Amino acid sequence: MTNQPDHDNSPLLLGIKLGTARTAVVSSRGYRQLTPSVVGYPRDIIAIRLLGKTQVFGDQALAHKSALVLYHPLRDGLAADSGKSNYNAGSELLQQIISEARQGESGDISAVIAVPARTSPAARQTLQQMAAQFCRNALILPEPYLVAYHLNRLANCLLVDIGAGGVTVCAIKGSAPLPQDQAVLPRGGDYLDQQLQALVNQHHQGLHISLTQARQIKEQYGYVGAAPEQVQLTLRAKGKPGLYDLTDELGAVCGSIVPEVVEQLASLLPSFDPEDQETALQHIYLTGGGSRIRRLAGMIAEGMHEYGPVRVSCVDEPEYGGAEGALQLAAELPPADWQEFGLANRLPEAGS
Repeated sequence: MTNQPDHDNSPLLLGIKLGTARTAVVSSRGYRQLTPSVVGYPRDIIAIRLLGKTQVFGDQALAHKSALVLYHPLRDGLAADSGKSNYNAGSELLQQIISEARQGESGDISAVIAVPARTSPAARQTLQQMAAQFCRNALILPEPYLVAYHLNRLANCLLVDIGAGGVTVCAIKGSAPLPQDQAVLPRGGDYLDQQLQALVNQHHQGLHISLTQARQIKEQYGYVGAAPEQVQLTLRAKGKPGLYDLTDELGAVCGSIVPEVVEQLASLLPSFDPEDQETALQHIYLTGGGSRIRRLAGMIAEGMHEYGPVRVSCVDEPEYGGAEGALQLAAELPPADWQEFGLANRLPEAGS
């Protein structure tokens, strides 16, 4: 009789970051996956024949977008704030990512789920109901807190989460942040994409880039401050390819978020005790997909120079920071104690 792997008898733990644009999941078995937060439903019988299924997720949905009705259930505050269809799409997306993370394994799952700090109480309750369908235990916590948990900086730091749906600036003081400890800026990555699209289409006659193109250009070439290079791309205008210089438009759009971030960091700094403010200024972290914009950390530090020595750092693998912190917390918190957080779900025992 062969010995089974030790983890066969241990519960499967998941850390999940639900993002407006992308959802990250990591597991206690080493599974890691980043999935676009989108669900697609075929428009007609031809689309069903093409896809061979009645719903698709993530990259596959984006690859066949012309044949699908797309839902982005996390775009407006989380899951079901905007109707039944969005609720169903959100529930199906959560079920899909959990099912994939199982990798064929059966048994109970305990999950810590990171959500944007701006998520409303009603949306968190909706998500709790969804998670209860798939998890024995589930905790829903603000993403900035879980990123801080991952960094082992649970006090005296400032986090700037630059997501697709908005930017959250959060003061971490040793516990889950209160509303007064955070500032939410509604203009995140999606807004930058829209602005870039509008500027490019306005400045270059006959050229009309899509929002998808604008996002891809921003993610690959985005910068603030002095341009590190000329951004010259081959694009199509009226079907014909041409070389276009988008350097100025890209710099202007990406740089537009810097003053607001600096303003909110400055507004939250006095909320720390005076003796802790210097430490907080040395521990400012950028996370979220937008933190990859080149030179952003340096420009924010420069904007904060009047407050003394400042250090601004970008989190490694920012798309996974919240999920990694969630998994760490799941591993360190005994499931029997999760109820103390007041956010855990318990599925009924079999046969009850």
